Amino acid sequence: MVNLVEDLLLVAIKPDGGWLGGGFGPEEALGAAALAQLVIDGIVTITGDRIESVESTSLPAELAPTMTEGAALADVVAGLGPLAKEHGLVGLEQRGILTVSRKKFLGFAPTMTIVVHDNGPRDAVLARIKEFADGAKMAEPVATTLLVEILDATGLLPLVLPIPPEALHERIAAADQFAKTEPILDEVKRSIEQVRAAVFTSVLLPAAIRRF
Repeated sequence: MVNLVEDLLLVAIKPDGGWLGGGFGPEEALGAAALAQLVIDGIVTITGDRIESVESTSLPAELAPTMTEGAALADVVAGLGPLAKEHGLVGLEQRGILTVSRKKFLGFAPTMTIVVHDNGPRDAVLARIKEFADGAKMAEPVATTLLVEILDATGLLPLVLPIPPEALHERIAAADQFAKTEPILDEVKRSIEQVRAAVFTSVLLPAAIRRF
């Protein structure tokens, strides 16, 4: 099963253990990926720019503090980002893909050192993104399209695999058409639409406002 947070982490962590684009990790993108996963899994529903409902019995305990009915999506994504990063890194450690060493600089500021042991999973995710870019038939069209859209919305896509805007729109339209011909439940299709709305209101729109 595809895990959008782990897939995004695999792409965002370079083979040398550094973060793509520098800094301390793409928490905004990871927050969007975590929210997308919750919607796809049917744990969260969205109306407009807010959380409509939360299936608390299925919600991972570490994410519960950020997920309340009526919460603004931008606040949810911001709150989910750091939690998704930590939870996703633990998952990758458990899979033996990497190890994380956590320390505090001068005893105060937390620091993190990542050592990658297996680049195979990262290569597999990059191959899926390349399939998307090439317009090839994808094994995971919905998850891969959403991953590409989150990467694009948060400005990471050019660092992963440059895709011209016109080609990106064509590929997304093609993936949508594929989904319409596949036996995907109506609930899942609605979830995908909600995820895209969430990415727009919580990531794209604030980013556009910040530029002015």
